[in-house]
Amino acid sequence: MLVELFPTIILQLVVLLCIYLLVAVSIFLDLWAGIRKAKARGEYRSSAGFRKTVDKFCRYFNMLLAVTVIDALAMLICGLLNHVYGYHIPVLPFITAAGACFICFIEVKSIFEKNDKKEQAKIQAAAADLRRLMQEDGARDVLAAALAIIQQSKPAGDGSEETAPAEGAQIP
Repeated sequence: MLVELFPTIILQLVVLLCIYLLVAVSIFLDLWAGIRKAKARGEYRSSAGFRKTVDKFCRYFNMLLAVTVIDALAMLICGLLNHVYGYHIPVLPFITAAGACFICFIEVKSIFEKNDKKEQAKIQAAAADLRRLMQEDGARDVLAAALAIIQQSKPAGDGSEETAPAEGAQIP
């Protein structure tokens, strides 16, 4: 009985290998697109970005392995039903294929995402951090003092008409 299932098992393993390779290729295409976009923006490319890709790779493949285990159980049941009862149920990793399609969709969306959207998201995050910082009383004093120091250190005759804020001035 087991010998009769070898061709089916080999087919399933080849299909799984193709699915996993397609997901890996989509992740590396996103990495390549990200590097290209960062170069276009003039951003420094550090190991932190590459670590994000490795982390994404691990998360995606953990999810794929989990659904592959579910698929293996489903394929085993379908294979036994086909062999013992003469059913003709396809024995393929459909759940893994669906998960891979979802991952590839996310990666393709990321590849075609425009630079300005990513920049806008970074600016919005920085503005939210600044807004949160401004709501703290101690932070206002520190920012007011920093602004006073910056304005006092400006060289004379630089064309600015601004004067340093009075002592104890607070930023609104």
